[in-house]
Amino acid sequence: MKRIIKNFSRVDFKSLKQKIIYHSRAFDHSVLLNSNSESTQNEFIYAYGCIDLLSSSNQSLKKLDNFINDKDWLFGFISYDLKNEIENLVSSNITFHSIPNISFFKPKVVVIAKNGLLTFEVCSDLEPEEELNNILNYRPKLVEKKIDNLVPRVSKKKYLQNVKAIQDHIKKGDVYELNYCIDYYSENSIIDPCDVYNRLNSITESPMSTLFKFKEINIISSSPERYISKRNNRVFSQPIKGTARRNPNELIDKQIRSLLTKNIKEKAENHMIVDLVRNDLSRISKKGKVKVTELSKLYSFKNVHQLISTIECEIDKNTLVSKILESTFPMGSMTGAPKIKSMKLIDEFENISRGIYSGSVGYFMPNGDFDFNVVIRSIIYDSNDQKLNLNIGSAITYNSKAENEYDECQLKAEAMIEALK
Repeated sequence: MKRIIKNFSRVDFKSLKQKIIYHSRAFDHSVLLNSNSESTQNEFIYAYGCIDLLSSSNQSLKKLDNFINDKDWLFGFISYDLKNEIENLVSSNITFHSIPNISFFKPKVVVIAKNGLLTFEVCSDLEPEEELNNILNYRPKLVEKKIDNLVPRVSKKKYLQNVKAIQDHIKKGDVYELNYCIDYYSENSIIDPCDVYNRLNSITESPMSTLFKFKEINIISSSPERYISKRNNRVFSQPIKGTARRNPNELIDKQIRSLLTKNIKEKAENHMIVDLVRNDLSRISKKGKVKVTELSKLYSFKNVHQLISTIECEIDKNTLVSKILESTFPMGSMTGAPKIKSMKLIDEFENISRGIYSGSVGYFMPNGDFDFNVVIRSIIYDSNDQKLNLNIGSAITYNSKAENEYDECQLKAEAMIEALK
């Protein structure tokens, strides 16, 4: 599809981003992908309006290949439950939010903030200047919020019991690491996703932050983790394992950073997932072209420190998106290893379908490149049913201390709970 493209300079990105957050609520389909950085490839991308839509829970990847053939911008999400299509698995867990396995929309307008320049790419029947003015002049209505108490679906006692049972599987050799998740939920709440996103993002300033609206479903994400990205024939993934709370005291914070980088358990978790991701990428890579470019590197965000690794490979230019996704999804950091056995055990120990949590939000560019996050540190809200939940989890290994894993989950939940107040 031919788009009208126009660049604008001397735009205050920070002020514009605030306008965009609330402007996004005016559409059934919209997404803000916010890097919270001026030094990355894109400071933010905003897309809204829907020309065409693909939503599927059957033969989804084949349909996605066909949808991508239009060589235009596509934005959307991949649910964790796509695993059932890829690996022919079955889950009997209840679903809290009703969503398809994948959903992608072709937007009417794409706004890209990059290197101090604002670029609008719009449908031929729209005008870039008018769209910019609509964003700048948008006046949001106030939303009366009502938040019922968030309830843990799993008690601490049950959590500790499950960790012990998972470790029994590890001792038997069924798996050697498993990502076990729990959630908090409310079934009678009214929130303004834009307000909540604003507060959450101010607390975390994460590099893969997202505000996504799919009709009544709202994904409010402060994810720091990249699932997969493609640039030309280079594909890379950046799993996270290893988390520590930041301290406002600079000296103490420095000690925390040092302890995290030397923590044998945390590094072992990270290295196990690196090995899994290397194996996943080897299924699509040219021979001998998989490499680890960063191993357990410390990254510091506003509220936490993380250990992040980067694994990349070189692929043939004709490799289908379906092949890339079926070889790598879900992200290994959200399953465990071996992956298929871990996913079977996850369905056994978790009593609710993960849905979009552990899945991904991202985009395809007209040239075939793409970028997707891992949906963690996220609130999922259904504005029709007035239901919301937030999931948290951690990697369970042989050396895990159940109490410590529970505390890590609470740390990951803190910013989201604070944003909902």
